[in-house]
Amino acid sequence: MKNLLFTFLLSGWMLANVTHSNAALVTGGIQYDPEKMAISIDLNHPEWDQFNRLEIDFNNDHTWAQIIDGSERVFRDGQQVRRFEFGIYRNLNFPDGRTVRYFGWSHNPLFENEPRLSWLAFVDKLYYGEVSPDKLQCYTDEWTPLTGAMSVYCQRVDETGNSIPVLPDDLDQTFVRLSETEWISLSALQVQNTPPLLAEMTVSPSSINRRSKGKTILVKIDLPANQAHELSNVDINVAVNPANDSGDVPIEVHLKPLKWCGKIYGSSEGRDHVIFKISRSELVNLPAGDASLTLTGELEGGERVRAEGQITLQ
Repeated sequence: MKNLLFTFLLSGWMLANVTHSNAALVTGGIQYDPEKMAISIDLNHPEWDQFNRLEIDFNNDHTWAQIIDGSERVFRDGQQVRRFEFGIYRNLNFPDGRTVRYFGWSHNPLFENEPRLSWLAFVDKLYYGEVSPDKLQCYTDEWTPLTGAMSVYCQRVDETGNSIPVLPDDLDQTFVRLSETEWISLSALQVQNTPPLLAEMTVSPSSINRRSKGKTILVKIDLPANQAHELSNVDINVAVNPANDSGDVPIEVHLKPLKWCGKIYGSSEGRDHVIFKISRSELVNLPAGDASLTLTGELEGGERVRAEGQITLQ
């Protein structure tokens, strides 16, 4: 397959520059490792079965980039296994939107059935000899597929062959993507992979008569003090287990706050809070029972928030 790809490239075959939307799971297994000052990539992550390829752009120009390709399966020791190749590529863009992509590979692959120690892959040029401005180095200090330890660490290399640490200040300009999904910065990826801030939710009233004529329900979200000034992208999921629960899957609805402004207010109790209303009309057609409310949202800077509450539908 790689030889066939090289043949296409040598003959001037044009690769379509197609970008799919970024799915919620495309960034799993990729994170910044501050101890090793490198990009950590878990090649045992289940997303490899869908996307097969990771691209790393250390300077956000999307012209030169590093690539880890796990798309090929080969027979090795009597079984079919995935082979991971490590390389670089260069995109040449044309005015009509076509792109030619040229590759260079380290020729030091990893296999998902073969343990390795002190492994390192280095590549600094394309197959026809052009030197890359960003040379790639990937290494691992434990590759034992039987135990699931299949992480590698990637960095750039300078002109003297020394690795260049990935620093926290580099995360805004270092981008990654799987296959042809959208590029995402490591700084945004860190936020995405960070567990959400857990907030407290109070619902009033806590018990709702579905036949009453009330129009709204008051929701209060309590946050640690001085977190931010605004909460945005709020979504509320309401899941009801019917009172005559027979083992059925809970019934769910999704709500948005009414007249949302998102402003966070301070209090004398050392807690900040957001108060808003949701419509009762969205709940009256749900069955009677105990309902769980789950709120998700984002603070300024992208930090995620999650809060959970309870309400009884009569």
